[in-house]
Amino acid sequence: DMFKRHGAPLFMRLRKGSGSRGSLKVFSYEDALNWSMIWRYRNGDVEFNDFILCEFLPGRDLNITLMWRDGHLVYSGALERLSYFLGDTGEGWHSSTPDLTVSLDEKDAYEAAMAACIAVDSSPHGVWNLDLKQDCEEQWLVTEINIGRFPMILPHLLFVSNEPVKHYVAFAMGSQDPFVTTFAEGIFMTRDLDGAPTFFTKEVQDAEIIEA
Repeated sequence: DMFKRHGAPLFMRLRKGSGSRGSLKVFSYEDALNWSMIWRYRNGDVEFNDFILCEFLPGRDLNITLMWRDGHLVYSGALERLSYFLGDTGEGWHSSTPDLTVSLDEKDAYEAAMAACIAVDSSPHGVWNLDLKQDCEEQWLVTEINIGRFPMILPHLLFVSNEPVKHYVAFAMGSQDPFVTTFAEGIFMTRDLDGAPTFFTKEVQDAEIIEA
């Protein structure tokens, strides 16, 4: 029993779908059952077994993009999700699509992400993007691995890095040129439904818009 093993709350979401579809923090089996029934009523074809229950991770939320060439890491970039796109308009409070992110260097998270890649493939190659969250003890846990594609927050990576997509294409075409990584920390990106991303730095209480 998940509630006996991990205690309440647990994290519940649909097995399939993006953007944390069907996600909710549940405190009992009855909560989970009722949530599945709401989704069945709304969608018609959703069953209780279409959901997963797992440990609720209350800590910080990162996306890490790693670029590998034949087992050698050639690029890394980490973005922390600080708030979620339309996150306050739905029942689930949470989404993997952020409306505010910041670039940062998080050594422990990088190590957890790289270890996860190597556990899947001893010689990873190409682009891997991973989601990580912290547990109650602030340990980084990998919650999702996507191989072969950049994350939805790619505009932020492009702004703070030296053209990772250009180098990725060059690698795919057989280039062996070295890739010198640059990555600017402390750059925020915000966006809304109808506006282009805006980037800014933050120094204590002052913010300076540097590009829109």
